Amino acid sequence: MTKAQNEKNFLLPPPPMVAKLVESWNQAVTGTAIPRVRDITPSRTKKAKVRLRERSLEEWDLVFRKIAESSYCKGGGRDAWVASFDWIISNDGNAAKVLEGLYDNRIPNRGAVVNRVNHVADATGGKSFEELEREAALRLSSGEPYRWVGGM
Repeated sequence: MTKAQNEKNFLLPPPPMVAKLVESWNQAVTGTAIPRVRDITPSRTKKAKVRLRERSLEEWDLVFRKIAESSYCKGGGRDAWVASFDWIISNDGNAAKVLEGLYDNRIPNRGAVVNRVNHVADATGGKSFEELEREAALRLSSGEPYRWVGGM
């Protein structure tokens, strides 16, 4: 496609289903940290058409709602990544992952917390924080040097 054809296509309104898909996205993400779509570019139109052949508009509504409800998709992960319209339409796998619950909010894994507590208890000989604090205060008051021996 030539530059002139591309510019001409950019000026054309998007197909109605693509416009509905974008409207659904914007409605779902309003009021969240997730950016709304401002421009429906030829590239977005092309990708959106492909995605609309894979899923119904109703299924996309569900995908978008799940993204808007996900703390991770709103920047709540360690890397502060935020989902975008371009991300969700970039391939056929992202929507599948969303529908499968990969980005759903999770209750922290209690087993991981218990394992961490057990690890700390093992490293300290089973002493409580208060006991360790008292021992440290006694060492400091007696003039005995206090040395760091842990790796945590």
